[in-house]
Amino acid sequence: MKHVSMVLILAILSVPGFASHNVQPQLGSWVATGTITDITGAAVSVLMKDGLTYKVNSANAQVVVRGRITNNLSLRVKDTAKVVGRKTGPTSIIADRIVVEPQTSLAAQTRPRPRVIMILGEAQPTAPAQEYKAPAQQPYIRPVAPKPPAPAITSTRRGLVSNVLYRNQSMTLQTSDGIYSVDLRPADIIEVGRIVGIGSLDPGDAVQIAGQLGDQRQIIAARVDILAQAQNMRYAPNVQRRTVVGRIVSIDYPSYTFKMEGAATPVLVLMDESTVIDDGKRTYTFTDLRPDARVRMVGYGSQSSGFVAKEVFIIGALY
Repeated sequence: MKHVSMVLILAILSVPGFASHNVQPQLGSWVATGTITDITGAAVSVLMKDGLTYKVNSANAQVVVRGRITNNLSLRVKDTAKVVGRKTGPTSIIADRIVVEPQTSLAAQTRPRPRVIMILGEAQPTAPAQEYKAPAQQPYIRPVAPKPPAPAITSTRRGLVSNVLYRNQSMTLQTSDGIYSVDLRPADIIEVGRIVGIGSLDPGDAVQIAGQLGDQRQIIAARVDILAQAQNMRYAPNVQRRTVVGRIVSIDYPSYTFKMEGAATPVLVLMDESTVIDDGKRTYTFTDLRPDARVRMVGYGSQSSGFVAKEVFIIGALY
């Protein structure tokens, strides 16, 4: 009777799946069940029910999927597998047999491919080849930075444009009392009553700027009015102080400019708020000037770009 009981115990222990998870059988084999989390060649990572991830060497293992003997190429991530083998370390196993449970096998969840029945002797219809059409390329739209808010107007200056930095949206302005750096980003640039872009500004243009005067002779412009454009200007004006004596040829009162003839060709002269007009006895305003008056102009600029007048001294009578 004792012999029969021993035989029954051995028979029960030999039934697959009877051994508890993560326990060591007497014959040196190791049985555990877990979920496959990674497959790299023959190395299979299995998350066991004890919460540990084991590295399983499946190179020489017999793999059974849905009752069919195959190899480790049939294993898939997320399969639930029962591993039988030998532990070579705390979390290392050399597998002798890996059994994938049918209800969790990815192969079991894959729909079978439809069968195609070919009837011999009859021509099979073929789908016409479709002409490849390349997708239409979308035009590149350059992102535009938002325009800063216009500052409060605390100062107004008239002068000649010395240089325009189109990329930085700034310029330098020559006035009768020196050079200013002007930030044009928040500004509306006006030419003949309409808003234009910064590309309409050129060195030598006569402009009036309204904006906020900052430190170190900087102006944040809220509005720039182009009073008169430079003619055939190619270079920034020379900022040296010059004196020109000649006769006023024409006057443009709205733009505060006049043309005068000296020893050379006619030059453009811009008046600003600091320009002094006198004849040694009294002072005058810009509207008092008349064509044909003989004057001595002292200002900054060049013969080609024009001048910003510091002083206009009337030599001949105005009337």
